[in-house]
Formats: sequence, structure tokens, C-alpha cells
Amino acid sequence: MGVVPNTLLGELFPANVKSKAAAVATIFFAIASFSVNKVYPSVPNYTMFAFFALTNLIAAIFTWLYVIETKGKSFSEIQQLLHKQK
Repeated sequence: MGVVPNTLLGELFPANVKSKAAAVATIFFAIASFSVNKVYPSVPNYTMFAFFALTNLIAAIFTWLYVIETKGKSFSEIQQLLHKQK
């Protein structure tokens, strides 16, 4: 997913929880990066390619279905859209 989650942090969370959300996301990505670096050398290349391809496919489907479009919207409009989805 690259920088997409970090970009969304700035747009989806109010200021009072933005730092906590960023901390949780950073910890999650650090654990994921550590895990990938430990597992990668022991797995054949085609298996890792298939794993990353599947992970990216799932992330793309999740993004398409659940992540709202924020372009051209104010923070209050984004918050209203998020509250409607609950």
C-alpha cells in the first residue's frame, strides 16, 4: 500500500486522535516490514511473489470498496461521509 495509509491519516482522523492513529499505523508497518525481512530469505521467489500479489489484490479490493474519495472535500464533509457508512 505504500504511502496511501499515511496520506489517509491526515485526511480521515480529527486532530485530537491523529497522532495516536499515526503511532498505531507506524507500529503496524514496522512490524510488517520486520516480518517481511525475516521471512523473505527462507521462501522461494515465486511463493513470495504470489503472497505479495495476493496481498496487493486484497488491499486494492478493500480500497475500492471501503475507502472514500476525499478529493475536493472539506474535513467536515469527509467526517459526514464516514458517519453515514457506520
